[in-house]
Amino acid sequence: MRKGVIFVALAALLAGAALATVVFNNHSGHISSGIALAATEGASRGCGACHTGKYTLKAEAVKAASDIHSSLADDATVKNCLACHSASGPGKPFKTFLHFVHYNSPHFTITVGEGDNAKEVRGNCWMCHVLDKDGHFQLYDLVGK
Repeated sequence: MRKGVIFVALAALLAGAALATVVFNNHSGHISSGIALAATEGASRGCGACHTGKYTLKAEAVKAASDIHSSLADDATVKNCLACHSASGPGKPFKTFLHFVHYNSPHFTITVGEGDNAKEVRGNCWMCHVLDKDGHFQLYDLVGK
């Protein structure tokens, strides 16, 4: 895990980010201590934190390719997406397009602070990912709940 944490910390420092050490809470025990951007601490995480209402995973997938995705369940989760969009699936793997889509979206933000001190900041890796005990990135929705 040490190499993964050092790499993440170095990448964040190079990007000019403020760092904070947090313990990722996970009832299954897969998540360990790690480095996270301070803005993410205590924030809602995972797909369902943002993909609600008219922006569900199904709605976003149908908008991208309605002919293929219209049969998805209304409450589709990232597990449904990965049935096709994993490295071995027939669809384009997530990591080849989702990072680009999220980091170029004006909606990929989190609220930091409360009340009069609240402000919107750009989203970051930790909104969707966690480090496992070996320092590998995992999707929060698959192991972080």
